[in-house]
Amino acid sequence: MKTIDLIKISQIGAKDMYIGKIYYNEIKNNVILTKRIGSEGKLFQRETDKRRVNDIANYLFDLEEASKTDFTPVIPFATPLILSFDTANLEDYEENIDNYLQSNEALPILKNDRELILPKNSYFKILIVDGQHRFRGVERFLEKSTTNNDFEFFATFLFDYDLYEQSQVFANINFKQKPVNKSLFYDIFGSIPDIKNELTFAHYLAKTLNKSSHLNGLIKMLGNGPGTVSLAFFVETVIDELINIKGNLYSIYNEYEVYEEPEEENIVPNFKKIPNILTDYFRFFENHFPDYYPKTKLDGTYSSYQYKYYLLKSPGVYALLKIFNDIFPKINIEEYKQEIFEKQLKEIFKNISQNPKIYFDNENFKGTGSKALQKKLYEHIYNALVL
Repeated sequence: MKTIDLIKISQIGAKDMYIGKIYYNEIKNNVILTKRIGSEGKLFQRETDKRRVNDIANYLFDLEEASKTDFTPVIPFATPLILSFDTANLEDYEENIDNYLQSNEALPILKNDRELILPKNSYFKILIVDGQHRFRGVERFLEKSTTNNDFEFFATFLFDYDLYEQSQVFANINFKQKPVNKSLFYDIFGSIPDIKNELTFAHYLAKTLNKSSHLNGLIKMLGNGPGTVSLAFFVETVIDELINIKGNLYSIYNEYEVYEEPEEENIVPNFKKIPNILTDYFRFFENHFPDYYPKTKLDGTYSSYQYKYYLLKSPGVYALLKIFNDIFPKINIEEYKQEIFEKQLKEIFKNISQNPKIYFDNENFKGTGSKALQKKLYEHIYNALVL
């Protein structure tokens, strides 16, 4: 038997909940993971995403390695697992509680609103209302960890909630409570000093570009306000299309990841040249396709509402970044010269220059900016390039 100390939480007359801590090994045999199948089903959980599970496990492995150094990582899961299960009435078994808790039929018992007593059996079932991916990620981590054999969870306990009540809690968390703006998230975690990863590199490119005289303020660094494209969109496109293992800037990213400042100040690493090259790339469109490039308002800022074209909105930015990835191998980055790059771009885009309207003002691509639309625009432009 295991006793867990609890704190009772009551909110405006609603059904009570409790918070405490619990270990993975204490519940691993009792947890059941569910998923909703079809619109007529009673269950409410989404299907577990294997990629998210692997991402969480890999994140924990990174923290495990970091903990072996002088670096002290922040706690990985500050928000609780939400666990729901039925309990037995203490008064029914108080005189013979030990025998009851050792039986196969035993349910957990809540004692004095302060203690949860778990039976030894693995027959009672625990539903995870929120946190299935974290639980599975920890499970995957512990399977391969060489230094950890258990994991402590912060947990919220819902006792004797039926499925409908559980689904209400799930909906309140996942649909009614406003999520954090992704651009704000990327701006915060992309700016962390002394950390080098795909996010910090993509954020470095976005921030440097956004300060240039030609793109000044085009990227909405916090996801709202002036600008024509969000930081979140720009960062995700750079990561997915340029610097992941399939992208042509993958080796540049690898250089960034291991780079240490040299003693000789005149040495400029290739990754530091990318923002200037990207700036020249976008400036080419400003100079050669000015009708379709956004204009600033009187206060010097860009407005996505007043800008009627899509070249510098999400469909166009996606296409332009993908094309930059395609043409990147043609750039002599070691001896880069802006005028040579501009000549290359003139040749590459010469077919489009003859009739830009069908590429940059085409009704087929004026939509909500869905992923499918972005890819269609990219293919439409790509097929006209001289490569």
